[in-house]
Amino acid sequence: MSRGKITLVMVGPHGSGKTTLGRMAASMLGWVYQPEIGRLLREDALRRDPGNNALRMQPQFDRKVMEMEALRDLQPVGSRIVETWHPGNMGYASLRSSEVACGYADFLKQHIRRLNQIILIQPLAIGGKSPRSA
Repeated sequence: MSRGKITLVMVGPHGSGKTTLGRMAASMLGWVYQPEIGRLLREDALRRDPGNNALRMQPQFDRKVMEMEALRDLQPVGSRIVETWHPGNMGYASLRSSEVACGYADFLKQHIRRLNQIILIQPLAIGGKSPRSA
């Protein structure tokens, strides 16, 4: 396992502080902050076509986000904080469907083997309720 390279992933519902805490922690630690790719893609799609259904759940969109994140993960950036890492967001996948969760689980196992680094997933909560206790 690669020593010195750590990925800290912030996952949680909208408004739980992923962006704010992620940026603050990255700044304090001197790490790279990487925003949620899915949000960037949705914002871009809506900017190009305000009538786009970019906010609707779409399996092919999720797959594209995971593929883009996997490519980003392979870039040599050192330790980093990632906002909403789809391969590791099993709570989100489980809420979508068991089929989606199985796909995420398989992808996650393969991807972590490829990365060969320490991955920490930090769930955030709103009002004291974590996704697991809700």
